Amino acid sequence: MFQNLITIILDLNPATERDFFLTYIVPLIGPAIVVFTFSMNYKKDRKNKIKEAKRAWYFKAYFEPNLEQVKLFFASNSTLMKEVADEFNQKIIDTNFNRFEFEALSLAKFSSSKRRFLIDVVEFMKESYPQEAEKIEIILNDFEDACSRVFAHNECAISEDIFYGYISEITGQKARLIKTLSRPALLLKKNKTTITSSNEFDRDMV
Repeated sequence: MFQNLITIILDLNPATERDFFLTYIVPLIGPAIVVFTFSMNYKKDRKNKIKEAKRAWYFKAYFEPNLEQVKLFFASNSTLMKEVADEFNQKIIDTNFNRFEFEALSLAKFSSSKRRFLIDVVEFMKESYPQEAEKIEIILNDFEDACSRVFAHNECAISEDIFYGYISEITGQKARLIKTLSRPALLLKKNKTTITSSNEFDRDMV
């Protein structure tokens, strides 16, 4: 049928062809555009709804529970370092104090805390979000290095400057970790403006 229509159009003289075009073809253009626009908008809306559903699921399954784990991890290790520093400063004046043994035992506590976090958070994310899991492992290695630096000064005491330097370092690591956790949700955002507001939200969570 379509081939027959083309044959009829080709057989028409220019004037008749123009009339045919105005009578039969032009009226079809408007509805065709409407149908095409509707179809594109429907696909776009459906795609956005799927993204929002995935984003909501990620927040519920990963971000919210892990955010509490992050806060607890850094708060407990801040408290632990304060306890370690106080104990170190009390024992350092004892001539029988074995500094190296104390440092080894203290760092083992922080390593144990790191391993628990790896099991509870990172292992849970590895299969679905391997890139984020790898970045979190790097941040946790930086955390362990920050703990080691507290004892690397070879001073007679862990001063307030050393302690608060440690707190400053791990606060930065906490911010990096939260940003890494929020990254999959940010990638599902629909536009740049929304991403900006989400970054502000991440800063509020630190």
